[in-house]
Amino acid sequence: MMQPCSLVWFRHDLRVFDHSALQAAVRRGLPVVGVFVAESPAGGQMADGGRRAEFVHQCVRDLQRSLAQHGVPLFVLTGSADKVLPEFAVYCGAEAVFFGEEDEPEARTRDGRTAARLTAHRIAFHAVRGQSVFARSDLLTPDGRPYTAFSAYREAWLARFDAEYGTWRVQDDWAALYELQKRLPDRLRRAPPLPSAGGGGLLPLAGGEAAAQTALAGFLPHLAGYAQNRDFPARKGASQLSVYLRYGTLSVRHTAGLIRQADGGSIWLDGLIRREFFRQFFDHFPDKAGGYAGAGQERPSAGLVRWQNGETGYPLVDAAMRHLVQTGMMHHRLRQLCASFLVHGLLIDWRAGVDWFACQLLDFDRAANTGNWRRVAAGLPAFRPPDPVLQSRKIDPDGRFIRRHLPQLAHLDKNTVHAPWAVKNGINTFGYPPPLIDYAGQCAKAEMRLRAAKEVSR
Repeated sequence: MMQPCSLVWFRHDLRVFDHSALQAAVRRGLPVVGVFVAESPAGGQMADGGRRAEFVHQCVRDLQRSLAQHGVPLFVLTGSADKVLPEFAVYCGAEAVFFGEEDEPEARTRDGRTAARLTAHRIAFHAVRGQSVFARSDLLTPDGRPYTAFSAYREAWLARFDAEYGTWRVQDDWAALYELQKRLPDRLRRAPPLPSAGGGGLLPLAGGEAAAQTALAGFLPHLAGYAQNRDFPARKGASQLSVYLRYGTLSVRHTAGLIRQADGGSIWLDGLIRREFFRQFFDHFPDKAGGYAGAGQERPSAGLVRWQNGETGYPLVDAAMRHLVQTGMMHHRLRQLCASFLVHGLLIDWRAGVDWFACQLLDFDRAANTGNWRRVAAGLPAFRPPDPVLQSRKIDPDGRFIRRHLPQLAHLDKNTVHAPWAVKNGINTFGYPPPLIDYAGQCAKAEMRLRAAKEVSR
């Protein structure tokens, strides 16, 4: 008779530390087998063949090594999860599959199909809290409704976090797992070598749990100065933890607990809470997410192409957009600036920006990306689009970030580099273009549009 086992499906939780699905499988009392599914086409983590594929490949490779140290093999499958996972579960003799919940609609639909096929084989399917500290329906208003205002959600989130995690400790039971793995059949003890990533894009950050822990340890001592340094893209003031949280190489609840206890962590924690707010909001109100504007567009507008390529003539905007294409990274202040430039300056549908960021961002999170773009498009919290020149002088005062990514302007001094077209006698910008638009004039048009739309909706 085949030795039964438990199967742990790793998704956006590519670590061993504080892994809820893994520990739930240990508590079931059967040997454990790990599996990762490299799906294709668009929905899969390894599907884009570029930076994200390479980053996930590094994460999975690191995970495979870490699991092996605990006697757990990690098998990597290729194909649609709803087909290959049930087949593999049958092959393993799995009694149950454990996994962390995901919030995106496509993932939940896929999980439903997968669960149906597993059930047909009489294999149990257990979802545990996954990418967020709190699940989508954990926090509701006193009358049982989802929160629609961030400030109220934040207050409820912090109150529950302090109540639940004030005395919480990690409960990884490695001793129990070690004993369970002694019963693992020989045919499952060794997983095949990890296949090629199929990409090879250059990465600004190393992937994997070890790299994530190093980044977290390096950031914590600088939390006290985070509020003063976070807004300057040329400095190393940002945490750069978002991509590790996105792929689950960091435990979100453990990271939140460390930062909640540290001096100066409230601003960083607000960003994490806002991410969870967007996830629960779009889960309860999926019609607010909007479709992608790029679908069916054969030829994007000239303005959109100039924005994508960093050729608008506004140096800080262009430096940020080129940095995004080169690295998949963008500073939080620059995301707001570039989004506002597209929507209120170029008067282009905000969903075209959603689409472009979705293609480029290494830390792409659909709910957070859509939520932040919607806020910019709606002119929230008040219609004050950031002026690209004033912002440039404020957050990149010496022009270091601009010069780093716009070599045509590297010779300009800190007074000229923010607006080279404003020099009376003219200067050589080596082909760098003049401003594409009159930003202030375009923003006035955008404000009139917003006011008219609000009047119609009343």
